[in-house]
Amino acid sequence: MANAAKNKGDKGERDAVVALIQRTPHLLVQDRRPMRALGAGRKDDEGDLRVLPGTSIQVKFWNNLTRACREAADGAVRQAKNAQNPYAMGLVPIPRANTAVGSLRWLAAGYSWPGGIDQWEPVPTFGGAQIAVKHLQSGFGGRVPLSLRMTRVKAKGSKTLYIAPVEAWLESYAVDTGQPFHAPADYVTPAIWEDDPELAVELGGDVSQLLAPVS
Repeated sequence: MANAAKNKGDKGERDAVVALIQRTPHLLVQDRRPMRALGAGRKDDEGDLRVLPGTSIQVKFWNNLTRACREAADGAVRQAKNAQNPYAMGLVPIPRANTAVGSLRWLAAGYSWPGGIDQWEPVPTFGGAQIAVKHLQSGFGGRVPLSLRMTRVKAKGSKTLYIAPVEAWLESYAVDTGQPFHAPADYVTPAIWEDDPELAVELGGDVSQLLAPVS
């Protein structure tokens, strides 16, 4: 069981790396080698993924979204403190999510947000993560892009948690760091990714998928 849980977690982290590369390849770490971080779980753990500069990312691949979002946010804050990173993001995949382009598949969770939360007010507020996620999936009536959806979860005895599509977190991060959210038209996939064995396996050896359009 322990190995099964570890394998599931490892796959979740690899999927997370691929998801972030697909969405914003131009925002990645400067040496262009986005990857899972080694040594996760140590007291000085600085994040599950080494993908975005100045960002600690904690991935939770659990069916219980309420627990996953809060645990991911908590872990990211601890890791950011260890790494002295200014940004912390909990990253959670939605179990059995629709895989069609434009569907919500990955959640970002945190107690703070790049650029501050004021830019998002008024934010729809819910008593739990499950109902907040259902609201996010509804697309606010189908009128709002993933990058513009945001919810707040306020539960008695717990810190206020913000949950949104990962696209919303990435766009806020891009704006706060003075970068474009979408990759420039002339952006070229760095050749070094072709030699990354973990990503090559996850993508079935087709590196062109790194820049597959994701809404």
